[in-house]
Amino acid sequence: MSYCGFDFGTSNSAVGVVKNEAVTMVPLESESRLIRTAIFIDDEEKEIFYGDRAIHAYLDGCDGRLMRSIKSVLGTSLIDKKTNIFNKMVPFSSIIGLFIAEMKQRAEKQCNHEIESVVLGRPVRFNDDDDEMDMQAENILREIAHEKGFKNVEFQLEPVAAAKAFQFSHPLQGNLLVVDIGGGTSDFTILMPNSDDSVAGYRVLGTSGIHIGGTNLDKALALKKIMPELGMGTQVRIANGTDINIPSTWFHNLSTWHEINSLYPSVVIGEIQNFLATSLDKKRTKRLIDVLTHKRGHQILEDAENCKKRLSDAMETEILLNEIESGLTVGVTKRELETIIDPDIASVRDKISELIRNCGLTHESIDFVFYTGGTTMIPSVQHTINNLFPNSKMLTGDMLHSVGIGLTLDAKERFS
Repeated sequence: MSYCGFDFGTSNSAVGVVKNEAVTMVPLESESRLIRTAIFIDDEEKEIFYGDRAIHAYLDGCDGRLMRSIKSVLGTSLIDKKTNIFNKMVPFSSIIGLFIAEMKQRAEKQCNHEIESVVLGRPVRFNDDDDEMDMQAENILREIAHEKGFKNVEFQLEPVAAAKAFQFSHPLQGNLLVVDIGGGTSDFTILMPNSDDSVAGYRVLGTSGIHIGGTNLDKALALKKIMPELGMGTQVRIANGTDINIPSTWFHNLSTWHEINSLYPSVVIGEIQNFLATSLDKKRTKRLIDVLTHKRGHQILEDAENCKKRLSDAMETEILLNEIESGLTVGVTKRELETIIDPDIASVRDKISELIRNCGLTHESIDFVFYTGGTTMIPSVQHTINNLFPNSKMLTGDMLHSVGIGLTLDAKERFS
């Protein structure tokens, strides 16, 4: 039976297969074994682009819509909403289906055969608070996978998959905490050795997760450093002569990947423009209108994400906002970034401690901490978590592919 492991991620996705008894991650975009989870709907040419090509089409100014972080709508009410694709209203589940079908087709082309079965990764929680919506999200994703041609669909928790990948090549003696922080979620698993319910000789003692990932950090950075340049925090004068703050909702939506397109319809821009007619800071609010009119919101978040990545190594950098206004820049230091993202990282830290307690353990009883997921590459993220476990050994492996590798190993166990 042909099978694969499919890491459908918020920021990036990957597909793994088994060749000659070895796991192989499939090149999905040129020679890259990762593809950005992005779709661009080209309204002019009536084409759909994926991955980097989607991003480049948007940045090149093609007439259409960019959608990123589409996984984030799972577990939310947005999954039931519809969007206009080539003059037809389709639900967001169909957008996810387009991406999954394309990845299946690309993997099959590389393997030169049909792939019938799949183990899909899922976060510990699609929805942090609502169990029904969390399970609904998995069921919707299962239905989409079936509709796109997978005959057998199974799921595995992403941090458990990462643990499978690590334990497969690095057998350890001791308690292991897997910290998997990607684009949309932070997921954690504690494994203990010597049990029948094993992951390469380990048993899963407990799992936990929280809906915080790299896109949340991008949003926090954009809100703090970029949105004030577009008028956030400034005021308008209403009819009775009172000065009130501009609503922050627009800026929060403009800083959230899957909400940006809701600000682009002309009727919405018109309403915002009318409200800002009496702005007390017209220079900044004009920038906001220009950003919406020219659909530059995704570029802003791209700028914020790239700034975050640069500050992993640099002590300071600049966000260049020439697409908004020639010569407009915003300086950011590493220390500023750490302060901005600290509330989110503190929530991650607290969730890990909660898991430790719920498993009846202490921080001192964790022997190894394994990091995976792109967001764990941020120094302050590791530093915060390392402080919880001063006596533990910190381990890293293939941070970007470990979930995909583990899902493929899982698929081999289930389907071969």
